[in-house]
Amino acid sequence: MGENVSLLRTVDQSPVIRLLFSLLFTVITGTIFFWVLIYCGSLIFDTPISVMTATSIPGEIEKKLWIVRYVQVSQQIGLFLIPSIFLAALFRINDKSFLMLDRPLSLYSTTLIIILIIIIIPVISWTGAVNSELSLPAWLSGVEDMIREKEAKASGILAILMRSGGIGTMTLNLLILAIIPSFAEELLFRGIFQQLFIRFFRSNHAGVWITAVLFSAAHFQFYGFLPRMILGLLFGYLFLWTANIWSAIIPHFLNNAIPVVLTFISERKEVTGQVNGEGSVFPFIQIVLSALILYYIWFFRRVKPRLPDKK
Repeated sequence: MGENVSLLRTVDQSPVIRLLFSLLFTVITGTIFFWVLIYCGSLIFDTPISVMTATSIPGEIEKKLWIVRYVQVSQQIGLFLIPSIFLAALFRINDKSFLMLDRPLSLYSTTLIIILIIIIIPVISWTGAVNSELSLPAWLSGVEDMIREKEAKASGILAILMRSGGIGTMTLNLLILAIIPSFAEELLFRGIFQQLFIRFFRSNHAGVWITAVLFSAAHFQFYGFLPRMILGLLFGYLFLWTANIWSAIIPHFLNNAIPVVLTFISERKEVTGQVNGEGSVFPFIQIVLSALILYYIWFFRRVKPRLPDKK
């Protein structure tokens, strides 16, 4: 018993061990819980595990929809939410205090963040268009073809979720694609890893940037890496400056929710074309306005940062 207490104390106090332990713990625990949930899903839907995780699921469309929804939720809960809750508890720190969930975001700050994310969406769309044009070297053409095929299948799964439906379907999509991911991912990446990287490198900027890269890489989408990394930087700096995890969760939710709502509206109005636009025009005005809002938040709304732990 004494050895266990000593180990927890070491993990809790050393930034190096805490970071390495957290990375390893997240991978192992997340993988275990994800597959446990998938196994449970195979029993619920009377479907083999191999079919549950396949990109092409045979059978009736309604059953296929519920399987895809279940897998999406299982990924978020198993890979992101459960590890973050366990890590906060293992560090023997009050969960709300460590994850900075203990105080609500002010209405004024929330309004600023909502305006910011609406303005910055064209910037994200433009960077996504630029990212999609990137190509790997010729000697990696086989890898590139595999990546494009995998991402096309992922887009197909998303299209299944976003298929036509009523207000009930849209509400369910908001839960699966916006509410759960924004909460689960921000708790792990900003609430846990950004703070750990800041303490490890004793640098706020290093913590934000490395977490943003990790956040984008964890989605395994090469042609969406750049826009997702920029979003990670946005969420990271908002969290850093406000010391409030809700300042990351809210814009993350809005970024995921807006396409869901616009898709629903476009289908009701029979609007054709891409909901998010082509993103081919350089969004100069949006960049300037976004920079001004971020500067305002940094200058007037930021709180005094917590001192990193000593090594």
